[in-house]
Amino acid sequence: MTIYRLVHTAFADMEPIGVAGRWNKEKSYVIYASQAISLCCLEILAHIEVFPEKLSYTLLEYEISEKMVFMPELKSNWDKNEQYTQSVGSNWYNQNQSFVMKVPSVIVQSEFNFVINSRHPNYRKLIDKRESKLFSFDKRLLKQDT
Repeated sequence: MTIYRLVHTAFADMEPIGVAGRWNKEKSYVIYASQAISLCCLEILAHIEVFPEKLSYTLLEYEISEKMVFMPELKSNWDKNEQYTQSVGSNWYNQNQSFVMKVPSVIVQSEFNFVINSRHPNYRKLIDKRESKLFSFDKRLLKQDT
């Protein structure tokens, strides 16, 4: 299975820094990826109001085995409770039993994001096999920074 990550080019080679996100609490060292490049774009665009014109992005591509993926059962209204989703993700991370957690996107709930556990023994194997290329957003998607 191929999954994608879209990141500021300056941070493309960085290790996870443990910042809290929808599916993890602070000091959980995870990487977020998506099932499609378009979902990566939506996830970024949902968090910025003005798109800096000179900011460059890199698209990272990972190949993973579906056997390595855990998909949690979620309660109803999970998308309205970030404390709940952080707890689900942090419990998964701390148990360190699977490499990747597959979770629905809040933006498009029929599509999926993937949370990669950097503490898992297979982490280096995945990162070493990545492909990367520069990525440009279409200028019509968001107001440019002036």
